[in-house]
Amino acid sequence: MLGVALPAVVGAKMCMAGNTKRGVICAECLDPVKFLGVMANMNGPVKFDEMISREVSREVSEVSIE
Repeated sequence: MLGVALPAVVGAKMCMAGNTKRGVICAECLDPVKFLGVMANMNGPVKFDEMISREVSREVSEVSIE
């Protein structure tokens, strides 16, 4: 049930529990913290690495907020 099925089941459970907007939504619209929490509770593989390159961090620091 890993692979494609588990994320689909998690999304369906979130919809049925009322944790999403009504209507047709895409996976990107789900709250990632809740999604990963439900996935972890179902013993799904929840592991990710976040990496930021110097180029990206330099671009972000150059943006001024007015």
